[in-house]
Amino acid sequence: MLKSEKGMLLPVAMILLFFCTSYLLSTVMSYESHFRTYNSLESAYVRATINKIQEIENSTE
Repeated sequence: MLKSEKGMLLPVAMILLFFCTSYLLSTVMSYESHFRTYNSLESAYVRATINKIQEIENSTE
């Protein structure tokens, strides 16, 4: 087991903190990327729906 008398506890804790922070950051960035993709897809589909409705309205006139 790690002993704090040998001075290994702090470096190991810092390395563990670095890896946990890196994992959390990459997870959040991945979520944000997916959210932006879905948001842009939603905007594109809403715009396509509006265009279709306008086409239908124009063809019935």
